[in-house]
Amino acid sequence: MDEQQLLTMLREAFKEEALERLTSLSSCLVQLERVEEGMADCEPLEVAFREAHSLKGAARSVSLGDIESLCQTLESVLSQVKKGQCSLQTDDFDLLHNCVRVMEAFLDHFSTTQEAGYREQVAPLIEQLQTLCEPCGMVKKPVEPPPGMEMPSAVAAADPETGAADNDRATQTVPPSRTETAEKPSASAPVTAKEGTLRVSTHHLDSVMQKAESLITLKLTVSERHHESLAMAEVFEHWHKDWNQIAPQLRRLHSRSDDLHCEEAQRALDSLLGYIERTQNALQRLETQVGRHQQRLLQDKATTSTLIDELLEEVKEIIMVPFANLSASFPRTVREVARTQGKEVDLLVEGDETEIDKRILEMISSPLTHLIRNAIDHGIELPQTRLAAGKETKARLRISLTRTQGGRVEVRICDDGAGIDLDRVRARAVEKQLLTEQAAAEMSDEEATWLIFNSGLSTSSMITEISGRGLGMAIVKEKVEDLGGHLHVETRRGEGTCFKLHIPVSLAVFKGILIQSRGVELIVPTVMVERVLKVSRQTIRTVENREVIRFDDENLALVNLGGLLAITDRPITQTDQIHVVVVHDSEQRIGFVVDEVDGEYELLVKELGDQLRHVRYFSGASILGDGRVVPVLDARDLLTAPMESAGRIRNDGTDQQAPRRILAVDDSITSRMLIKNILEAAGYVVTTAIDGEDAFAKLVAGAFDLVVSDVEMPQLDGFGLTARIRATESVQEVPVVLVTSLESAEDKEKGIVAGANAYIVKRSFDQSNLLDTIKRLI
Repeated sequence: MDEQQLLTMLREAFKEEALERLTSLSSCLVQLERVEEGMADCEPLEVAFREAHSLKGAARSVSLGDIESLCQTLESVLSQVKKGQCSLQTDDFDLLHNCVRVMEAFLDHFSTTQEAGYREQVAPLIEQLQTLCEPCGMVKKPVEPPPGMEMPSAVAAADPETGAADNDRATQTVPPSRTETAEKPSASAPVTAKEGTLRVSTHHLDSVMQKAESLITLKLTVSERHHESLAMAEVFEHWHKDWNQIAPQLRRLHSRSDDLHCEEAQRALDSLLGYIERTQNALQRLETQVGRHQQRLLQDKATTSTLIDELLEEVKEIIMVPFANLSASFPRTVREVARTQGKEVDLLVEGDETEIDKRILEMISSPLTHLIRNAIDHGIELPQTRLAAGKETKARLRISLTRTQGGRVEVRICDDGAGIDLDRVRARAVEKQLLTEQAAAEMSDEEATWLIFNSGLSTSSMITEISGRGLGMAIVKEKVEDLGGHLHVETRRGEGTCFKLHIPVSLAVFKGILIQSRGVELIVPTVMVERVLKVSRQTIRTVENREVIRFDDENLALVNLGGLLAITDRPITQTDQIHVVVVHDSEQRIGFVVDEVDGEYELLVKELGDQLRHVRYFSGASILGDGRVVPVLDARDLLTAPMESAGRIRNDGTDQQAPRRILAVDDSITSRMLIKNILEAAGYVVTTAIDGEDAFAKLVAGAFDLVVSDVEMPQLDGFGLTARIRATESVQEVPVVLVTSLESAEDKEKGIVAGANAYIVKRSFDQSNLLDTIKRLI
């Protein structure tokens, strides 16, 4: 390994260590700011000093002079506070937090950031830190790193504050992992791993976990082979029954063989009886061998299942990390948002020692951060408002974790603020045309609460960095449900709001229910299935033009799954009894009618890949033990399916509504195929045309429900095509959606004049926007 490779490796190790120490330093600063008396002797100050000291030494060992200088100056300031020679005010803490933030920003782009450019941000911070305690005259200028230094020194320079050699982290070469459970290293001794532990990069852990999860397929295969051996044993069982019935007749025939006077017939009969006896003996020997084989398979199945389950469990334990790894950043987030809003907030975290799959922590980091920011922005009042309401000026925000049954955990984010103004939520929903005024008035408070998760709805009157766009809560709900979890909200006016997130502890095992619909095998995630029912067709009723059955004293809407997925090339099964899979989320539940329910399986799910990632209603695929590849349904996507296109149940077996037909027009083959794939994935039947003339000819000759057209095309452009459609009586009612790169107000006006129903600019093109527009029009 050459010197540059060694330096690169050491800097990667430094990055992991530095991120951990900066998180700890930030948390200590938040705690320190709350100390009213005895700041010089408190534990958070001592820890913060040690973290700055150790980070300085580690930065020096990998030739990052600017970080070293910043940490040295920060360490000197904290040293003066320890000696009682300097006190820190709120603005001073802002400066210290800004130092941490700048170092974190550098580390986030560590591989691409040039330290020379970074120096422009560090120098002003060092100057401000030096002037922070100038009256005491105690801050020393940081030691400049040796010029041209490219390799870490085995022995660092003496520390200006303690006089001791600052080599406490200089020799570390193993990158610390956030999943490490070893004791935290002291600031005065070389780093040594806790006995019996080993730091491993999360990249390697992820790779091991993926391979361990892949063994689920082997487990399924062994189980399938055992089932095959059971089927073979049944063949012998049936053969035994037949033999027991025919054997007495053969014996009687053999005893009477002397009565047959024809010598040739007697020889033939003896030969036949001998063959039958030899066959019986051979089958009995084969039966014995199959029996032994079956026993060995049973043992192999038990051994393999046990070993795989134990391996998965142990690997799962390796990647389990305490919630504190995530919650350590929350105090600074709360402080920053509260300071921005002019509010006072105390954060209390409970149960942060609870261990969760690190992959889940990564997925809920953003949702939890949004809920925290949202609670401070929307829920918690200004100090004077709280005081007028008879509350303490300082609000409380509590985050707690509790393990629940079924390998799940409940995360609560509760505040003692003003609660959700549900009347305002209803009003905003009406304003956004999500509800009619009558529907809003009839909606219960619990139902109105769920409106906050509707994309685009926000009660904030101004768009800011924190809120106002109406997207955050919808994303929170989507992220939680992506994990197979669900949300619950409790709110009381004037008393506060509590969000409850129920999520799995681990992603190691996926369980799915294998079903059949019109002869096609599919998998529904178990976590989204509330119940599997078998009911009579006679119990189906029609309510508000929807077919329903009674379930838990409520009307459960039914959807023909085969009709929804447009499975038309397979025969439709008609029986008196139907199977209903009840799928649910936080807001609703729908009964999907299927042909068969084959049971629940542990499965390994693979993604569909980039080309099929946006195919509607499917989230992946799984391989069963016998090698069959079965698609996995996206239950959340199924719940958002338009009910009117799902097909009916009580009919002659055919759907009453055929898929809608769309004509896609574009002179670019790439754009044409993109639109075609998006629309076909959404269940539409699509015909393409290469320009306006081609499109108009196909439109008048066929039957189309809608036209999606580009504008800039040869021969006849989109504006001209739209105008010609509106002037032709046979097709003038067909909706037209123009999708174009022309975005000026003048171009949009041309589209309106021509008679287009919608105008979508390609620069801001989003397939969900296109699909939503089409859904409104047809």
